[in-house]
Amino acid sequence: MSAESHFRSQLEVSVRGWVEVRDRFDAQTLPAFVARHWAADPQSLQLVERRLSIVYRLRRAGDPHYLRISHPSIRRPRTAQAAYHFQAHLAEQGAPVCAPLRSQQGNHIEWLRQGGTHYFAGLVSAAPGQAIHPEEREPRVFRAWGRSIAQLHEASLAYRPGPHRHHTLFDFYQNVRPIALAAEAAIRAKYFELERWLHDLPRRDFALTHGDMHPANVFWDGKQATIIDFDEPVYGWLWVDFARALLDFYQRSRPDRRALHEALLAGYREVRPVDAELHSQLPRFMQLRGLLMHLWSLTDGAVSVSGPAPHQRRWALQEQRW
Repeated sequence: MSAESHFRSQLEVSVRGWVEVRDRFDAQTLPAFVARHWAADPQSLQLVERRLSIVYRLRRAGDPHYLRISHPSIRRPRTAQAAYHFQAHLAEQGAPVCAPLRSQQGNHIEWLRQGGTHYFAGLVSAAPGQAIHPEEREPRVFRAWGRSIAQLHEASLAYRPGPHRHHTLFDFYQNVRPIALAAEAAIRAKYFELERWLHDLPRRDFALTHGDMHPANVFWDGKQATIIDFDEPVYGWLWVDFARALLDFYQRSRPDRRALHEALLAGYREVRPVDAELHSQLPRFMQLRGLLMHLWSLTDGAVSVSGPAPHQRRWALQEQRW
């Protein structure tokens, strides 16, 4: 079996396993579970999502929260623990993120047994407002978003992971190598070109990043941008977060893109200085993120939704100018 075939096979086994345990999850056990572990209102449970996680909205002490339920077949418990540990640090440092809540037993995750199946769950506070819309154009929204990214980064630079291991950008890059090797010639060449570029970059502004800083993961309430969904933080250059924030607006005109970039950057500068050399590499960081997304999408047929997206291939092959 080739490396690519092995990679795809392992992914498909993992997803099939998750779909099986997800579909037999019995929600009747949830009210007692959330009341026991988080003193939450069992009558307030509302199903929000049932895809790569099972997500419920509920109320605790009158405030809205979200419960995320998963299983080792799709997400490693230690990965979830590490993400919650980082998220808790950010909240304690005053970064605008959804804070994870420890259970009554002092844990970030709790286990829920149904027959022979063990699920695990964590609870986070709800973000005020609504997700930033892809058509948003108000400069103050992007300025607030840039400020929130910088606050997250400042807190991240002070983070000490303790026993929690987080992946690096280099781990992710190596994980998709089998897919890159089997891809079309242009993508394969771009993979090796960006690999050389990565290894030559100075290790400044290198810390734990959010990992998926797109507009749906940022909520705006008219005053503040709150960052949500810390699925898997990753060590890398902080500018990868900034690059991901820009990618979803690629279809706009050049003047609109420039105004958006300037607003994000102005907000960022309110909190921390900008490294001019690394900022100059922003088109490359965007291309890197696009390449990873394109390669992940080539394995995505068993996981989701849409499969490969043409715009992600364009992101991978063309530097985005702002």
